[in-house]
Amino acid sequence: MALSSTDIGSRTEFGSYFLSENATTKDPLTWIVLDRDAESVLLLTEFGIDCRCYHPGCGDITWENSEYRSWLNGEFYSTAFSADEKELILETVNRNPDNELYHTRGGNDTRDRVFALSLDEVKHYLPDTRSRQTTPTPFTLAKNLWTHKDKTCYWWLRSPGIMQYNAATIYYSGLVSDIGCFAGDEKVAARPAIRVRI
Repeated sequence: MALSSTDIGSRTEFGSYFLSENATTKDPLTWIVLDRDAESVLLLTEFGIDCRCYHPGCGDITWENSEYRSWLNGEFYSTAFSADEKELILETVNRNPDNELYHTRGGNDTRDRVFALSLDEVKHYLPDTRSRQTTPTPFTLAKNLWTHKDKTCYWWLRSPGIMQYNAATIYYSGLVSDIGCFAGDEKVAARPAIRVRI
């Protein structure tokens, strides 16, 4: 499906990544169209496509300096997209406000090619629990991430959680967790977002 013809809420393929359990070949990535304007679409992976910690250790961290951000804009970006696809991925200026409930610092604004949604964005673009639920790919499941009996999983947001060493998450059930998970947890799914020129 051409990106120029996608509607909000539809699925489209763009890029490729390791999806099968054996991780020997890459397969097309499926994305949900969250938003669009005359020039671009905002995409979120349909599934949890990997299992990563937000940041190792137990020190204070914000999105700007997190290992998760470095991985998304480095290894994942390099692996998942061809040179032609990279030309279409726009640099997004992301605001990183403080956690309103717990007043933990969100940090500086960032410029990202690939990013995680914020608390505000996930509530806006995915307004109900069902729309926020996701399942892991076989590749991700093989990494022993936390899953519910129905195979839904936690996934990271970029916003801070209850402490400066926590990051906000989405629960199995699709509930938004402002408390979040310990940033060093390695059993939470990655669900990247990108903005692509059409």
